[in-house]
Amino acid sequence: MSELTSLLSRPAAQLFTTKTIVKEYPHKFRIYKYNKPEPKTITEEQRKFCLAKQPASNPEESKIASIRRTKTVISDLIQCNDFEWFGTLTFSPDKVDRHNPKAVKAKLDNWLSNVQRRYKFKYILIPEHHKDGAIHFHTLLSGLPDDALVDSTKVDKKGRKIYNLKHYKLGFSNISRIGNKTATANYCRKYITKSMITEENQKRYWASRDLVRPVYHYNLEPSDLARSEGAHATLEYHTDLYDIFEVLKPASTPFLDSGTAKPDLNMSRWRPSYGTT
Repeated sequence: MSELTSLLSRPAAQLFTTKTIVKEYPHKFRIYKYNKPEPKTITEEQRKFCLAKQPASNPEESKIASIRRTKTVISDLIQCNDFEWFGTLTFSPDKVDRHNPKAVKAKLDNWLSNVQRRYKFKYILIPEHHKDGAIHFHTLLSGLPDDALVDSTKVDKKGRKIYNLKHYKLGFSNISRIGNKTATANYCRKYITKSMITEENQKRYWASRDLVRPVYHYNLEPSDLARSEGAHATLEYHTDLYDIFEVLKPASTPFLDSGTAKPDLNMSRWRPSYGTT
């Protein structure tokens, strides 16, 4: 359920003023503190319009917003999960029409289904077009056993070993160990482009269902949250609309909604349902 849908489903009396939105990750909190919070109010006409999922009045703006949301989801998934491998999957022209998104999707879905029956692993797959229009995928993986990998005898630019996926027969596969999560997230974000979402009904990414996602909280002050975690709230970014703070969590701190929440924080929670788009 999106924030808007969650809001719309509440009676008017339960609408409240949002001062902060907190995204909780396994290792940190990211806090958006709004400088001019306003009460969230909505008319009955707006409510019916939004719930009916009417098409956007400006398709171009809708596409830009969709790209931004997808980039955020990809970054969040990488930050929340311990992916071990990052690499590329290509498609051989004698295996599939690699310029045809539907044909590539069918082959990829079939491969994922077969390999998931053999190994239970986690993944994110992000499609990209070559200059000639052929499709390949950037991939993040974790949970693969050693016997699923084949040493290519090559190394990447940072000297890390490059491996091939033993059971990937649709083309070439090259993966190496992830060093920096944030750098990997930023690298992946740039592949979410308008060229991938203008193709009607095509996925912008594939993600396994068992991935951890950030937990959302409302109206927690950065200073209160930092004090409860024995840490400092660091200002990361400032705009006229909001300030972004980060609070690092002690290594042993689980998600707050796992039953360890501090009772004096008085938080309001919701979990967005991003899904795989």
